This record gives sequence, structure tokens and C-alpha cells, in this order.
Amino acid sequence: MLHQKKCQVLIISGESGSGKTESAKYLLQQLVYLGKAPNRNLEMKLLQVDKILEIFGNAKKGLHQNSSRFIKFLNVTFTRTGKITGAEISIYLLEDSRVIHHELNETNFHVFQVILHGMAAEGKSENLSQIFKKNYKYLQENGNFSSSSEPQAENVRRFQDLHKGLHLIGFRDEEIFAIYEIIIAILHLGEIEFDIDSENDTCSVLKADELKIVSTLLGISVGDLGVALTSRNVTISGETVLLRNSINHAIITKDSLAKILYNRLFQWIVNQINALLGISCAAYGSTLTIGILDMFGFDSSPTNSLEQLIINTANEQLQYLFNQYIFAWEQQVV
Repeated sequence: MLHQKKCQVLIISGESGSGKTESAKYLLQQLVYLGKAPNRNLEMKLLQVDKILEIFGNAKKGLHQNSSRFIKFLNVTFTRTGKITGAEISIYLLEDSRVIHHELNETNFHVFQVILHGMAAEGKSENLSQIFKKNYKYLQENGNFSSSSEPQAENVRRFQDLHKGLHLIGFRDEEIFAIYEIIIAILHLGEIEFDIDSENDTCSVLKADELKIVSTLLGISVGDLGVALTSRNVTISGETVLLRNSINHAIITKDSLAKILYNRLFQWIVNQINALLGISCAAYGSTLTIGILDMFGFDSSPTNSLEQLIINTANEQLQYLFNQYIFAWEQQVV
């Protein structure tokens, strides 16, 4: 980069569990060490980014205890003299279907157990601790409760690191607490059940207490949330009609809301990190960049998500491109 004065990109690919995420960590640490940021605080912020995204975007999958379930492109910025000035993150293909369902020997994203164990141990909020449960449906494997792959003490430590990391990057206390509330709200959203009206093929919310917990955590009215889950608006010939959902439609709506909430929360966290790191980029400049692309690896399970199918295809194409380039290069050398 410094010799040619051109931006560079590093692509890390391979099978699931081959060490891509760890390699990306060491690459970032090396770039931060070589770049020698204008202030020590910026270096610490950059190193915290990976830890935070790992908690929100990684999960246990098979024998791999810390599998990335999204694509991360970290664009590290430098001055023309090689001083690191910040970074910008882009994320793609977050496997949000994992929020509502995961296969045997897999877990939901780490953040759910980390926040549950961490807040219970730290006593961050009496209001939240009173609504904690042990067996959330979204944390189960095929109907059986799935305990965290990490011991509770480890989750408490990771919660402390997460809390400190968010503070260090620049998140305000109210923003951090809002993140925790949304995570707990998603878990309680999975606890909402519906009562079927067989005569009209419609349904109503069975557990009003769970509905109230979710609405309180999300800051919306109980009535609006109940209507949103049990009915839908359909526009026919320019006229909007309110239709009642069947129990199957209501369950699909509830699960879709949980996935969208998590996806939007993850995107918002990334956008906030970019905004906070962008301050140093504006101050010191960002003439050159080194991008690190860390994508979750090729894998095959009994049931695969759409995101996994796309990733498998992308990995095959990358391998094909690599083979073509290497063979063509070797032929030129010979």
C-alpha cells in the first residue's frame, strides 16, 4: 500500500471452522500495531470492534464454538504516510433465521446468553431481572432447551467486556441499555402464544403478560402490538381492508418481527460504530485503505439457510477464481 500508494484488500475464505475469524483478528492487530494511530484511544476502539461484532454475529455451529454467521468487510483507513486513522464496517448476509430456529448441537447468537447471564449476575436492572426466564423458546434446539456453549462465568466475563467495549467506542448509557432491552424483548416475543378460533379461522393472543412485557421493552402500546400480530392490512383495488390472521399467519408474523428486530439492531450498532470511528477519519484524513473481508465458511447441514447457500456458492466461486489465477500465474512463470 505505501509503496504503490494504492488501496489493498485481503479476502479470508475457507471451510467453516478453519480459523478465518481468528486470522482476521490477528490481521487487524498487526495493522493497528504497524499503523501506530495518532492517539492510543483510537487503537483501543478499533480492537474492540471485532469483540463486539463477534458477540452479536457469532454462534455455536456443530463442533465450532464460535462460528461467524455474517459477512464482515472492515475497511481500515490510513494517511499517505501509513498512520491508521479509523475504520468503516459493512456487513452482509446476517443469518437472522438463527434467531428463531437452529439445528441440533447449535445455539442462537452468543449475545442472548451473554446478556441473560451478565445482567442477572451484575444486577444491571431490577426491572429486567424480574422478567428473566430460564427456558426461552428461541434458545431451544428442536424443542429441547439449549444451554449456552460457554459456562455462565465466561458469559458474565464477555458481558463485562461488551459493556466496557460499547462505552469505550462512545455509546451512551441509554443506548447500551436500549440494546439490552431489545435483546430481552426478542426472547419474550418468542414466548407469545395464540389461541385459535376454529369457527372463523382467526386467532387471539393467549399470553397477555408476555405481550405486555414485549410492548413495555419496545416502548409501544399493548394494543398496537396485539393488532400487528393478529391482523394484517390488504389493499384490494385501491381499498385497504383489515384481515384477521390465522394462527399460522400469526406465528409467522411473530417470528418475522423477531428476525427484523435483530437484523435492524445489528445494522444500527454497526452504523453507530461507523459514525463514532468516522470522527477520527475526518480529523486525520483517510487517503489509503486496507480492506479485510471475513466471510463465514463453506458448510453443509441437514437443513441449510438461504444465507448458507449463498455463502457456499460464493466460496466455490472464490476457489475457482483462485485456482484460475494461480494456474495462469504459474504458466506465465514457466
